[in-house]
Amino acid sequence: MPVQPVLDATDPQTWGPAIDEAVNAISRGGLVVLPTDTVYGIGADAFDEAAVAALLAAKGRGRQMPPPVLVGEVATLDGLATDVPDEARKLVEAFWPGGFTIILRAQPSLQWDLGDTGGTVALRMPDHPAALALLKRTGPLAVSSANKSGSPAAQDVADAERQLGDSVAVYLDGGEAPGGVASTIVDATGPTLRVVREGAVSLEALREVADVEGTRTSPEDDPSDLPAGAAEDDE
Repeated sequence: MPVQPVLDATDPQTWGPAIDEAVNAISRGGLVVLPTDTVYGIGADAFDEAAVAALLAAKGRGRQMPPPVLVGEVATLDGLATDVPDEARKLVEAFWPGGFTIILRAQPSLQWDLGDTGGTVALRMPDHPAALALLKRTGPLAVSSANKSGSPAAQDVADAERQLGDSVAVYLDGGEAPGGVASTIVDATGPTLRVVREGAVSLEALREVADVEGTRTSPEDDPSDLPAGAAEDDE
C-alpha cells in the first residue's frame, strides 16, 4: 500500500507547505484528512461530484447519507442556503465558528451533488485554525468524520490513517482533536427549529439564543453524520 503524506499542521508559522499540499490535492479531486475543533474530518471539494463520491466510498457509505459542508466564513451561508429563518441565523451568529451544524434549504442553483439530500444542506464553520486556513483557500468542503462507517470518529491523524489508508491523498496532522465530541445539529428546514443530535453545544445553550425543540439522539460521529435531510438514523 502506498504511504500517503502526513503533514504537520500544528503551527501557523510552519504549516504553509502542508496547507499548500492539501489545497493541491483538493484541486485535483483528491481527499484530505483535516483536524477540526470536534473530531478529525475527511474532506473533498463540495462541487466535485466524483470527489464527493470518493469520500462516501472511502467511508463505506452510500448516497443516502450525504456529507455536510464546512465553510471558512459566516458570509458563505447565504451563498449555499436559502430561506434562512431569523432564529437559525441567530444560532449561526452565536455558535460559529464552533461545534454547531445547521440544516437548511440549499440554494437550488448550486452545481453540486452531495448525495440524496432532499434539497437540503448541513453547514458548519469549524473553530480550528488549520481547518479555517484550508477552507479559506479551497472554499466549501464536503467533510464527514474521518472514520469507516460504523467505527468511532478519529481523534488523531494516526487513527484516521489506520481507518482510511491510501483512499486519502493528504493527511494534515493537527495533534489530538481538542473537542472530541460531535457537533450539535439543528434542523431549520421545518416549521420549528429542532435538534436532531445534541453534541458540543448543549440544548440549554441553544435555547438561550433561540426557540429550539429537543432531540432523541446523542453525539457519536462528526461532522454531522446524519443525512442532510435531517433523518435521525445515526450509526
